[in-house]
Amino acid sequence: MINKHQELKVSFLPNHPLNLQKIYLSLQFLEKANNEPINFSEIKKYNRLAIKGQPGAGKTLLLKYLVLSWAREKLKTSSNEYVPILLELYPLNEIEISALNIELLKQKLVEALDRDDFPKANSFVERNLEKGKLFLLFDGLDEVKSLIRPQVVQAINDLLDKYDKCRVIITCRAAVYRNNFAESVEKTLDIKEFSDRQMRLFLEAWKSEMPPDKSIDQLIQTLRDRPLIMELARNPLMLTIVAHLYTQPAFVLPQSRSDFYQESTHILLNQWQNNFNQYKESAHKRRVLQHLALFAQDNASKQQKNDLSLDYEIVVEQIQKVLPDLNLNPETDTQPILKEIVERSGLLLEIERGDKYQFAHLTLQEYFAATALRDRENELIERFKNDPERWRETVKLWCGFAGNSTNLIEVIYQEDSLTAFECLADAQEVSPTLAEKIIEEFKEKLAEANSDENLARAFGAVASDVRERGRGKVVFEFLENALNNYESLEIRQASVKALSKTNLPQAADILFRYYEDINLADARLALINMGDIAVSLLKGLAEQGSEMAMRDLVKIGTPYSREILNGLLYHSNENIQRLAALNLAEFRSLNN
Repeated sequence: MINKHQELKVSFLPNHPLNLQKIYLSLQFLEKANNEPINFSEIKKYNRLAIKGQPGAGKTLLLKYLVLSWAREKLKTSSNEYVPILLELYPLNEIEISALNIELLKQKLVEALDRDDFPKANSFVERNLEKGKLFLLFDGLDEVKSLIRPQVVQAINDLLDKYDKCRVIITCRAAVYRNNFAESVEKTLDIKEFSDRQMRLFLEAWKSEMPPDKSIDQLIQTLRDRPLIMELARNPLMLTIVAHLYTQPAFVLPQSRSDFYQESTHILLNQWQNNFNQYKESAHKRRVLQHLALFAQDNASKQQKNDLSLDYEIVVEQIQKVLPDLNLNPETDTQPILKEIVERSGLLLEIERGDKYQFAHLTLQEYFAATALRDRENELIERFKNDPERWRETVKLWCGFAGNSTNLIEVIYQEDSLTAFECLADAQEVSPTLAEKIIEEFKEKLAEANSDENLARAFGAVASDVRERGRGKVVFEFLENALNNYESLEIRQASVKALSKTNLPQAADILFRYYEDINLADARLALINMGDIAVSLLKGLAEQGSEMAMRDLVKIGTPYSREILNGLLYHSNENIQRLAALNLAEFRSLNN
């Protein structure tokens, strides 16, 4: 069982599975009912959970880790109260719909144990279902075909109703889950994006693979300098892509999102083990992905809300439309090129056991759609006018690789001024007059950022632009001036929030000036939320004996903050040693 679950396969690294023990870290969750954060250690107190998340968020990772942990513990002691059984639900697609019932699920549980060489699995399952000694882990409800999914849900609910003492976790893609197990589970949780602490711990698995002139610390700092890419890397799947690319000696993490997508997709489609690729021209596969992405974006409103997947038949039909332009045969090349894109790049995912396909991350779909419209600016504008919400990110990404974005941004400004403001963070070239006009308008709206998360993020994105074009600097200096010199508390609080969204060290320096200001408590909270950037600033206060700074190092919860607290154990002041020891104990209890 240990051998089976200790490795995790990655689509774009078929010959390089990851060691689960090395890469796993405690996921964090949000409770659906009240959006309250819940740590991994806390979920153990719930007997029955439904857990949903985005593609690549770590759902299967969680269940495999639970089984692996049980098996390792079993080697040490025989006192495990529950025996976990991980049942992947996708094989149920092969079962006749009339046979989907409790008895079938019980048989599948037996077969799962048989595959792990579990002795007398049949009698064991029956006996321990009755006793409530099984921990049932049902993985991937979304991979069950929609046609039979209601019957599978009913069978699971019936099983849980009959054997009501057994523990259970059921995982599903967020877009597919319809509160199917509301009567059977205690909580429905969403997997949160990675925190700074989780990102750093996750990246430790690549430490030994770093070239001599690179390190995990350098990668973290590089991501810090590129806040928009940092946001992408909070998804485990996207962080895996970033980490593996960064271990390549010649790879340099680009500054902009558009450049990152351009370079990373080029490597994944072409250079990555290209000797094994049948279609060595990455341009062919890129064109297929562009066509699929544009089709998915255009037809999103016709699909189920939030479900970004495409039916297999549609994918095949759309690929066949584009292949003749690439001098490829629709009859013989459709299946092989689809298979190669899925299995060798990881950019397109096969879900529901091949019934549907989906881009690995929504922004990948938006990027490929933007590149499909590279020379079709007016078409992009019309699409945005018809559905601003659907095309907002695509417009922003388009500005990242287009030449002069002035015309597009000017039109967008008339339709949606916030999107035009956001475009300034990505745009390569735009008229200074237009940029100044937009920035001046939003300076007047800064106070609204207190209650408008999107506006706060927009200020942060524009102000975090480290490229030497002046626009980011203008906005950053405005935020700093507003915090330092404005009398309005509302505007100063909004400045704090916007500065924290930049994820820049210089923003942390500014916020730190107000760390102990009781009239601006938001500055302290914002600094904590900036993670490792704040640690070096809090270090000095902690060394002076500030208990508040030590508590905040605990809240940040990264290896770096723990290192600072460890160092204080050897401080010359005994009281500081004592405070450090108390806070380290709290750190361990919160971060185990």
